[in-house]
Amino acid sequence: MAIAAPNPDLKVDFDAEEDVLYVSLGAPIPSHADEAPDGLLLRRSNAEDRPSGVTAFDFRQNWRDRRSAFYSLVADYLHVPTQVVERAIEKTI
Repeated sequence: MAIAAPNPDLKVDFDAEEDVLYVSLGAPIPSHADEAPDGLLLRRSNAEDRPSGVTAFDFRQNWRDRRSAFYSLVADYLHVPTQVVERAIEKTI
């Protein structure tokens, strides 16, 4: 497991009309994705094959009542503190 950076550069964008949440570790980069349950795409950089972000389709529908689980999932995948993920998402949506 990678060591988390103390202040990771987490970028969050939410398309409210389409209900899609984008979370990127740093600026978005060319990536490929693995599909996961509940409308998630787990993105990995093409160049280094490291976690680069998470896309959540139907975010409000799939995660409204399970946000803490979502924050933990994203934090674990991107190797960043859960509190960083929660703050970044909550200030965006």
